[in-house]
Amino acid sequence: MVGIPDDLFCHALGFLACGLVLCTFAMTSMRPLRMVALASNVSFICYAWMMGLWPILALHSILLPLNAVRLIQIEMQRRRLMVGVFRLHPKVAHAKHT
Repeated sequence: MVGIPDDLFCHALGFLACGLVLCTFAMTSMRPLRMVALASNVSFICYAWMMGLWPILALHSILLPLNAVRLIQIEMQRRRLMVGVFRLHPKVAHAKHT
């Protein structure tokens, strides 16, 4: 699509990316925020590549792995907390697995 992009599709993708960024500002939980931020980064990368917007492409190419690493860290922390809860409350662990 580089060269003569379909303007309607490109602009729709750009508006989608902007809408996803806007959604992140309304979120209160980090896990869903990072998931939506990842979708936004992918959308902006595609949009910027198709429109030749190199600074936006560079920015979101940097933010994508950063958001991915932060999401992985959140998941690891969440799993450690769940293991801790199961160790403190064995009845909860037993009830979850039966």
